[in-house]
Amino acid sequence: MVDEVVDWDDLFVGLLNKVCNRGRTPLFDRIDPYGDLVLSGAEMTQLLAELPTVAAAAGSEAEKDFLAGLERLARQCAANPSDHRLHFVGD
Repeated sequence: MVDEVVDWDDLFVGLLNKVCNRGRTPLFDRIDPYGDLVLSGAEMTQLLAELPTVAAAAGSEAEKDFLAGLERLARQCAANPSDHRLHFVGD
């Protein structure tokens, strides 16, 4: 099964610009909004630990909804780390 969260309004780029490269989100710092990145299920613990920092930067309901979807996917991957991956597909 493939599940996805689509960011039609480029909300994630704005959130990344607010939090990345400040030393608090090393995993999120690896995400290039214009490139692709595949994270293993084993990396979900770190992603979930950093997610509250990103969520604190979310100002709109749309941003919060997007991050809730990302958290849902990360939890699915964390529950099945040997065969689940989280793909970030850039523009």
